[in-house]
Amino acid sequence: MIFAVIFVWYLRIGLLGSVIALCVASTLSFIYLFIKSKLYLYIDVRLISWSKIKELLRYSWPMVPNSMSMWVMRVSDRLVVTFFMGVSANAIYSVANKIPSILTLAQNAFTMAWQENASIAAKDDDVDAYYTSMFKVMYDLMAGSLGLLIAATPILFAILIRGDYDQAYYQMPVLFMAMFFYSMCAYLGGIYVAYKRTKSVGITTIVAAVCNLIVDIALINYIGLYAASGSTFVSYLFLLIFRMIDVRKIVKIRYPYMHLLLVFGIMIIECVLCFQKNFYLNCINFVVGVVAFCLLNRGLFKTVFLKGLKILKKAINKS
Repeated sequence: MIFAVIFVWYLRIGLLGSVIALCVASTLSFIYLFIKSKLYLYIDVRLISWSKIKELLRYSWPMVPNSMSMWVMRVSDRLVVTFFMGVSANAIYSVANKIPSILTLAQNAFTMAWQENASIAAKDDDVDAYYTSMFKVMYDLMAGSLGLLIAATPILFAILIRGDYDQAYYQMPVLFMAMFFYSMCAYLGGIYVAYKRTKSVGITTIVAAVCNLIVDIALINYIGLYAASGSTFVSYLFLLIFRMIDVRKIVKIRYPYMHLLLVFGIMIIECVLCFQKNFYLNCINFVVGVVAFCLLNRGLFKTVFLKGLKILKKAINKS
């Protein structure tokens, strides 16, 4: 904030000043942490191993397209929309992405913890059962969170979205499902990382991005903005199905197909109700979303409650 004021307001450098401010702030943060944590004590150039560097690069470079997959898909969507339909249509599509993107906050928090646990559990004898149970937990958590988000969309849209963007509302149900598929793709991506199959991660996301672009360009002149949201939906669905099949070459995950289809059907119903933009249907949707979230995650709630109770008892006993 300080450097932004200095470069943008005081020195009048403008947009370049904001970029410089970010760079300077990040550099100073790095220098502070480097000195404060005394990392320099652990650096010895004699221990540099080129073979280890090559190994790390082989492992890490395929993760670049995986990390950028959502960004690439959104950029390609917006470029296609701008080229074929104009800047105003791109603005509507950008607004449409705001609320569905909230789901990725829950997904990101879970994925950071999941990738570490996936790597640790990869060496266990019961890894198949563990990954199977965690897939169901992740599926129910994301589906329940999505249900709440869809139920709250009419309220969030009225609060967060200003201006004449009513068309954006009708894109959201499709984008909700796309974000759900992306969340499950991220879960399966954690298994690839645990077994160092990062090339599979990179290849699948590149194929999904190409699929997104092809569908987008092919349909933009026929269904307008729905081509952008629909291509995102199709590409992430393709990516999820491919990874569900491909990951079984590594571990034997057993998918509870009937449960998955039932929950998927509930989400579709919620999306259809949300699309109607009717007050009474929105009320029904809200009830369905809350009930679905509680029922799907009752096991998780119970575990968290019991662990919280143990911590509380320990704290009382210590006092």
